Amino acid sequence: MKKYMIKSALPVLLLFFACFLCSCNASDKTAVNIGGNSADNDGAYHPATDDRGVFVGQDKEVAGYYKRVAIAKDVKTLEEVQELNDEGKRGYLVANEDGTAYFELDGEKTEYVFDKQNFYLRDDTERNNGFPYTYINGRLVITDETTVTQYLRLTDEELEAYLQLK
Repeated sequence: MKKYMIKSALPVLLLFFACFLCSCNASDKTAVNIGGNSADNDGAYHPATDDRGVFVGQDKEVAGYYKRVAIAKDVKTLEEVQELNDEGKRGYLVANEDGTAYFELDGEKTEYVFDKQNFYLRDDTERNNGFPYTYINGRLVITDETTVTQYLRLTDEELEAYLQLK
């Protein structure tokens, strides 16, 4: 009986080992960056893939209306987590086709300019302190040194309601 169990388990173990080796090899070769590209160890750039190997396309045409849906940053207490969660679901970002943008929260606007890689505060005329962003499938993710903020493109109904408030 033991001999039969060992013989029947052997193919399964070999398959498991082969899968393990393949996954190790793939993770050593490719490093994905936030901009949506990856580089092999030889330095050649290829489209990024997610952890399932599915192509992750990034569209840089970000002009539109967005609602803020989440903020992530290093917080220490449960109260800070709850406050951040509540704050992360408020505010609107409007990105215009001319490369200008603003974030509006409680009637106050913060103005930005943006290019194909970064958002900049409007006052940053030298464009030294950009906030890199990624835009995929209607979700805009902007990062700075300590915070990751996610925005979701407004639906037609949400856009209509937002514009009526203006």
